[in-house]
Amino acid sequence: MLRKFVFILLFVFSVNLVFGETYTMKSGDTLSSVAKKYGVTVNDILKVNNIKNPNNVYKGTKITIPEKNKVSSAPAQKVTYETYTVKKGDSLSLIADKTRCPLKDVMSANNITNVNKIYVGQKLRIPRVTTASVPTSASKTAEKITYETYTVKKGDNLSLIADKNKCTLQDVMSANNITNVNKIYVGQKLRIPRVTTASAPTSASKTGTASDKSAGGAGTTSVAVNTKNNPYFWPVEGTQRPLDGKLKGTLISSSKGSVVHSVSTGKVIYEGRYRGMGRVLMIESATGYVYVYGGNENTLVKVGDKVTPGTELGVPVVNVETGKSDVYFSVYKDGIAVDERKAPRV
Repeated sequence: MLRKFVFILLFVFSVNLVFGETYTMKSGDTLSSVAKKYGVTVNDILKVNNIKNPNNVYKGTKITIPEKNKVSSAPAQKVTYETYTVKKGDSLSLIADKTRCPLKDVMSANNITNVNKIYVGQKLRIPRVTTASVPTSASKTAEKITYETYTVKKGDNLSLIADKNKCTLQDVMSANNITNVNKIYVGQKLRIPRVTTASAPTSASKTGTASDKSAGGAGTTSVAVNTKNNPYFWPVEGTQRPLDGKLKGTLISSSKGSVVHSVSTGKVIYEGRYRGMGRVLMIESATGYVYVYGGNENTLVKVGDKVTPGTELGVPVVNVETGKSDVYFSVYKDGIAVDERKAPRV
């Protein structure tokens, strides 16, 4: 019965998360040429199709073309680092909490893949992100672009290089007049653009971690996880909008480095990767509600684990162009979608 229910939910996801039409790669095609043909970016195609390496796309590969209106932009960001020395009794989660930095950011900044492998005396880099405010009619924003140099190494691809340098793939391509993401070579010198944004006195900029609350747009609501009434009412902090089509729930656009938390007590009944959804987690409560968390790159729990409100569940996939993560949150009872805002949080 459980397996059948999980299958039904995953089928619903597969039907509703195809953001556009399907295209079959032909001889002579590149991701760049296909993106240009459909008026989207290479990054959007990479994200929708969960493509980690653009070099692995070849003739005959079927890819989903995202809709143009799914493309969003992110404010310019500048990353600096502080140093933290691991103390006796520390864990990565505790360090992240102490320094007010998302766990994923700490792991990424220090190339850590196993949260348990740190030691006393270890020096960790703690990233700090400065995000420029969106200019209003009363303020003008001046941008200054500088460039750093990066030498292509064995095993590199443009997407990986952009992620390493905390820069968008599109910016790297533009700065180096690259039209084909596959045409780079070991030893090549690439220019990495850095943008410094200065606001007029009438507007302010904020400094904090990559999990700072994002600004909501028309038809959206920006809700912080850490509220006085319930610190984990939503699984992640970010701008929300209802999911379109038959799939019910909420799509939360969160900042890079966010960590998905459980909103309820329950048991993990499913964990796995599913097309268009990254890694999906399903948690069933004692009262029969099933909470679905999609869009994860890595998960921090496994099937059979028991969770409570606030348990860290996973780290969402990051769009290398926007720097944002899309988290899919839905709740079901007896195989029927319910309003996730009214579902129990115990």
